[in-house]
Amino acid sequence: MSYDAETMERLFNPASVVVVGASRKTGPGSFNIVENLVNYGYKGRLYAVNPKASEIFGVPCFPRAADLPEVPDLAIITVPREMVPQVVRDCCERGIKSFILVPQGMAEADETGAEIQAELMAVLRAHGARALGPNTLGTVNVFDGFISSFMPITRRPALPTGLVCQTGLFLATDLGPSTGLGKGIDIGNQADVGFPEALRHLADDPRVKVVAIHMEGLRPGEGRLFLDVLRETVKKKPVLVYKTGRSAAGAEAASSHSGSLAGSYEVYEAALESAGAVLLRDTDDMDDSVKAFLRLAPLRGRRIAVVTASGGGGIMAADAIGEYGLELARLTPETLKALADIYPDWMEPGNPLDVWPAAIGKLYPEVFVKCFDLVADDPNVDGIICVAGAFEREGFNLPEFLA
Repeated sequence: MSYDAETMERLFNPASVVVVGASRKTGPGSFNIVENLVNYGYKGRLYAVNPKASEIFGVPCFPRAADLPEVPDLAIITVPREMVPQVVRDCCERGIKSFILVPQGMAEADETGAEIQAELMAVLRAHGARALGPNTLGTVNVFDGFISSFMPITRRPALPTGLVCQTGLFLATDLGPSTGLGKGIDIGNQADVGFPEALRHLADDPRVKVVAIHMEGLRPGEGRLFLDVLRETVKKKPVLVYKTGRSAAGAEAASSHSGSLAGSYEVYEAALESAGAVLLRDTDDMDDSVKAFLRLAPLRGRRIAVVTASGGGGIMAADAIGEYGLELARLTPETLKALADIYPDWMEPGNPLDVWPAAIGKLYPEVFVKCFDLVADDPNVDGIICVAGAFEREGFNLPEFLA
């Protein structure tokens, strides 16, 4: 399916929203989407549909979608699974074209759920409508002040990070990047909107500077399209991918969670890396990598120097450099000669550069910084890893010394 920019904009930044099946309960533990939208500061026109209420949390409520005073940009559906096809049909007949489908128990669950999801998709296609989900928390747009989550989310300052995930925990808890988000989308079962469109939307938003992806699996036949979008995106901004379902048990769990086919991890790994993605091992790796890409300038190349106060730490850094496809820089003769003037006669400086022998009997911070400056000026060095400790020396702050 071709990219539908209008649908993606409505999913992230609708001017008007209706919550169909909105709960009358409010307060802690109610998981009320209407209440969450109001508390998040949504500024658009908001409606609810529930035949047993006239208003919910101060928001006007109507018995049916047909009774709405306007055609909203977006409908958030939160009704039992067996009701979803008819409820979506009613909304489509009112003219609504974009949906976020919250309910679980669809194709990821059992044969009955798969039949309901198939019927639902037939309704959407018949009316030319589009949907995110089912089995999703939907979207978070911190930039413009919109959420669709039934989990309460506190609005924090917007940061230039985009997130595509297949579990709502990344949006509603601290599982995602601790630096915060600008935009996030949980694609759930990806019955309609999937990874390619979600990534394309974040690629086209200039406010998003780095994209993180949690992926259980792609839909059958979608690999080539996603990789094409990925290749175009990495020309604009880095894309980090945490692919789960690496083990047999994990792949089985992915199928029951979102109905995804996890596939061979080795195949995914090779394809994603060839398209320019940075592969992640876990959520901590995602957090660290997002911070690095937001705070550090891009490397000119792969040649890395290690300046360390520990020979063992230098070896660890060298292992990591090789593991992540980088290489140890070869310092120029000029740099090595200048370093030799600092070092004792019995040690020849190199890369990794163990500063400690040069600092014996001297002021460690000053020696570390001098070695660092010499290495930083070397034209063969594209980046530096510092492995240093303060050794409880009062007043020694490495970032301040290097500033």
